[in-house]
Amino acid sequence: MPDVTYPLDLTGIAPSNLITDEIHVLTEINENTYRIIIPKFAPFYLDNFKVKHTDIGGVTRELIPDVDYTICLPYIDGSRSVGKMLYGGVTINTDLINGVIKIDYQTIGGEWTADSTYVLERLYELVYNPRTTVWDIVTNKPNQFPPTDHAQHMDTVFGHVHLIDAINNIANTVGGSPSTSSGYMSHVFATGNVHSMTKGDIGLGAVVNLGLASDQEVQNLSLIDKYVTLRQIIQYISSPALDLSIFNQHLVDTENPHQTTAAQVGLGSVQNLPLADGNEVANKIPANKYVTLANVLQILQEDEGSSVRSILTPTSFFILASK
Repeated sequence: MPDVTYPLDLTGIAPSNLITDEIHVLTEINENTYRIIIPKFAPFYLDNFKVKHTDIGGVTRELIPDVDYTICLPYIDGSRSVGKMLYGGVTINTDLINGVIKIDYQTIGGEWTADSTYVLERLYELVYNPRTTVWDIVTNKPNQFPPTDHAQHMDTVFGHVHLIDAINNIANTVGGSPSTSSGYMSHVFATGNVHSMTKGDIGLGAVVNLGLASDQEVQNLSLIDKYVTLRQIIQYISSPALDLSIFNQHLVDTENPHQTTAAQVGLGSVQNLPLADGNEVANKIPANKYVTLANVLQILQEDEGSSVRSILTPTSFFILASK
């Protein structure tokens, strides 16, 4: 690659990227079916493009495109990106045998400038016909260009008036207040319970319609039917004014602090009687005490063979035996 660099030019007319009288030598030795020249700073635009030939007698003339030479290796992706045709090479017709070729051209510059030696090697290695090959496949440079504006007057765009009118109509429709005169629009904008839904319809039939207690009502322990939040509860129990010792004393109180009765736990008919001990059972001492099934079986075994009648009352249990 040459040491000289050029800035990226996406216009094809930048004076900074115009290269003049770049020399390439033609001899009988390098003659072949497709004699190709790759400019040192290809790819290039067709703006200001000229090819001049000086023969061995010193006579110079400008060559005619498509007669004396043909532009080749079109840069497809690059041309699409910049909106102008870009090429990578020039093929010289075989009737020019010897002499010097001088080229004027507009290089695209930047990092898209390729190594001409590399391109020639690729063409020779792959046996590509340069007149039908594209630049994209014989260079190692990127094909994507940064976006650029393509200035174009709106008057040159066919149908733009109708497009603008359509866009304005959409903007007016979106920006304006929708009409509520139609039945479905009235329904859309209605704010009442137009479907007569109940809380049961949305799965909240058991929820009571209560308000939310204020922080002050929670702090004052107001006896009101309102909901409280977890934040209010935590705030209340974390309050410095709350003496938790009362709660702690209540937790360890084993003297029935809630005054629970036997009836409240389902034992309202059960009398508060002790259990008879083994001596009382063995000696059949009448007492208002409970006995266990083991006690009963013990008595029955002791009185085996006797006429036994058992009488069990809510207040006592008697064993009557006769020999």
